Amino acid sequence: MDWARISWILWLAMLLCAVPIAAIELVRGRRPDEPGPSRWYRRAIAGAASLLGLGLLVSSLRTGPQPSMQDSSFALSQLIFTGYFLWYWIRLLLRSRRGRGQSNSTAPTA
Repeated sequence: MDWARISWILWLAMLLCAVPIAAIELVRGRRPDEPGPSRWYRRAIAGAASLLGLGLLVSSLRTGPQPSMQDSSFALSQLIFTGYFLWYWIRLLLRSRRGRGQSNSTAPTA
């Protein structure tokens, strides 16, 4: 099995999930799942993380799978990290759908 290709695809998927989280916090001043504003140092970290993640994404697309990605344990760790960030977006989507459904059902009727 080509573990390097699987690890590389999981790496790209993880970056595509993680970079928007940091970019949203940088631009809006808060994470999508938090009601209040973030502190200044969290926004600074989010800005650095989004720039670093974007750079890693571009360089990974240019270079392709690396020889270090051949290990199956690396693929397993990438699966765990990718699953974590995908679960964040799925949970956020479900929460927003649930909130819209409840707000429509509590509307007063005449």
